[in-house]
Amino acid sequence: MSALQRRIALLGVGFALLLGVLAVALFHQMILRGSVYQERSWANRWGYHGHGAERGPILDREGNLLVRDDPSWSLHIEGETFFGQHPVGVLVLLERRVRAARGEEPRARFVAPATRPDGLFEWLLAQPLADTPPGDIDREQNRAVRAQIVDLLVRLGAGTRRDVAARLIAARRDTPSASLRSVLRASQLDAVRAALQASAEELARVGADLRLACGVDLATHLQAALECWGGTRPGLNRRIARRIPYELALALQLRKERLAGLLVVQEIERRISASLPGRPDLGCLTRFLGRVGQRPAAAADAGAAQVEDRLDEVERELQLALGEDGREGEDPYAASAAGEPDGVASASGAEDDEGDSDLERAALRRARRAMAAYFSSRGRVGLSGVEAAADAALRERPGLRWVERTRARAETGLVGYAAAEPGRPVRLTVDLRLQALVEDLLDADPEAGGGAVQRAMVVAEPATGEILALASRPVRAEWSDALVAPHRANPAPGSVVKPFVLLQHLDAARTGAPHVGPEALGPCRGIYHVPGFGTPIRCTHPHGEEARDPRLALAHSCNRYFAQLAGGLGPDGLRAAFQRAGLWLPAPGEPAAPGTLDDPASWRIPGIQGLPRPRVRLGGLTVEQNGIGYDMVTSPLHVARAYCALATGALPRLRLIQDAAAPAPVPLGVPAEDLELVRDGMELVVTVGSARKVRGLKRLGVLGKTGTAEVRRAGEPGVFNNAWFAGYTTRAAPTLVVVAVAYGVPDGQHGAEVGGAMVEDFLRRVHGAPELRARYLPGVP
Repeated sequence: MSALQRRIALLGVGFALLLGVLAVALFHQMILRGSVYQERSWANRWGYHGHGAERGPILDREGNLLVRDDPSWSLHIEGETFFGQHPVGVLVLLERRVRAARGEEPRARFVAPATRPDGLFEWLLAQPLADTPPGDIDREQNRAVRAQIVDLLVRLGAGTRRDVAARLIAARRDTPSASLRSVLRASQLDAVRAALQASAEELARVGADLRLACGVDLATHLQAALECWGGTRPGLNRRIARRIPYELALALQLRKERLAGLLVVQEIERRISASLPGRPDLGCLTRFLGRVGQRPAAAADAGAAQVEDRLDEVERELQLALGEDGREGEDPYAASAAGEPDGVASASGAEDDEGDSDLERAALRRARRAMAAYFSSRGRVGLSGVEAAADAALRERPGLRWVERTRARAETGLVGYAAAEPGRPVRLTVDLRLQALVEDLLDADPEAGGGAVQRAMVVAEPATGEILALASRPVRAEWSDALVAPHRANPAPGSVVKPFVLLQHLDAARTGAPHVGPEALGPCRGIYHVPGFGTPIRCTHPHGEEARDPRLALAHSCNRYFAQLAGGLGPDGLRAAFQRAGLWLPAPGEPAAPGTLDDPASWRIPGIQGLPRPRVRLGGLTVEQNGIGYDMVTSPLHVARAYCALATGALPRLRLIQDAAAPAPVPLGVPAEDLELVRDGMELVVTVGSARKVRGLKRLGVLGKTGTAEVRRAGEPGVFNNAWFAGYTTRAAPTLVVVAVAYGVPDGQHGAEVGGAMVEDFLRRVHGAPELRARYLPGVP
């Protein structure tokens, strides 16, 4: 065989091997992985655009807007784009990369108002072609630096990419000792410098505008993004300014081509858009409105079901749209019934084309995952307060638009569409005018009541249990502790619970249940020794024979009388008394007393977290002491609800959110004459009894009860008082229940002169406003 023949044979063998490798590669790509690429091809035929909606607004009882979604604009730095496309960013990053490759410390920094790139650009132009970049760095980084140099010169107007790259290659080949300056023609050098300077000046103007409008230092954030650079990627996307003015956002948007990497993003912020009359804010009401946040994409919460429902709707829209392709009679869920994974049926292709159907189903599964990621990332949920309690109504439903596109991703038509739906409005029960009066009253004198550390007031509508106003001082970081969980160890309400003990005693006397007989109720001598207990129960003064009359005993708040009633009722009777009033909720598994309300939802108030479970601690003190309001866990909200029942004869569910489907109040289950007897005593409280010195209560037609409980304050010697007053107006037509309390006032201050005075002050303010008087005190002259 000649040499020529051997060469031809070797070439033939090489060509055969090449064909074999090509055949193996094609077999791998087209046969083994063909279905993968076909699936991707089908998936790439479709694209989607998501569009959000507004969360529902929160209104007050009159329809005034309290909280709403407010579109705003923020500015983001996209580090990779800025340091890859903006001339100043590219120049700074080039300097860092070149010096890092040489083992030198980078010198370029962003400083306010902006980096002046003149010297940096001259440094770059002076770099020798043979060492730009240095030859000892890896090939990939070498290629990246050279590509950035070409890109920078092109962006500065040095010519086309092909032209600049060709000149750079030729200069490196012909004159290795020359610098980068030789790549630029003399006529181009000044123009390139001017373009770079213009870009830097525009960046400086943006920095000055941001500093003036938002107090944001752009240079500091650019330097921080630069410091995040590691390897070949500079930093991450970060928001640097929120709520930028619309004019600035518009100007930045119009210049976005020249400000690569500075992105203006439209956001929707949840804002309080109202204030109380005469005040700059919503006071304590802000605490109960709550917060809104993003739902974590991986969280399995109540919103997951809504997302799945929404995905099903969008998918049906898509399948129906594709079903117009000659397959109107096809069941879109036939494949699901046959066990198709993910419940996604075939949506296109002829029935006899199983391959296309499989591809479509796989593409739909991919699209469904993309939709789930979109909905999850944009789902806002209420995290606390009213926002959390009414989240199902307030939550918006984002929309989605499906499009068909070509290989070049050009959109050719609409495939399916699901409209975005805003959240529904939620209306509160709060009257902002009454809320303002309560806030002003608590702000008037921080030391009111002889130096009270915590004060609170609740105003409710007796018939419905709707909360009209609620506030406390001081306002704590979480909730208002004085309102929600005052003195967690000893929030004693004192004598405000006595009307309910009397009601239970009257009921027991009529039904023959355990109770103390009238023969055992002797005159009050100011002190009562509890059998088997060393500490006596004292009254403010001897009540004498008046302690035999239940009306006068209630009016004068005789401790001896009510301690005896509690002792006669015993633990079970006392539990029933407080359960009837909603002041004692049965523990899980514990039976409720007959005729009482045991539904936990009846005492929990949507929108208020942290409300303590109302209960009485039996065993720590005697039943007699429990019967006069000691060792109880309660709050002004519980007490207000109980007094709604005294005013109307039925126990309502307290509500902060209006709800047309609210449950009907539960009757107390006591005869009308028993209720009237208790109301007589509450009327005598303000005429001849413990609150007689607070004369405005009588003129305003108030029926109420004072409460004073001795407590200890942690770390402080001596005895302090919880000073309460709870009542309603008026007897003929109850319109308002008002509960006021001051916790921890010095000994000597009592419920009448502290809590009673707070209620009197509030009702005077209501009476002094003609519109409020006509609505809430119609029978009071």
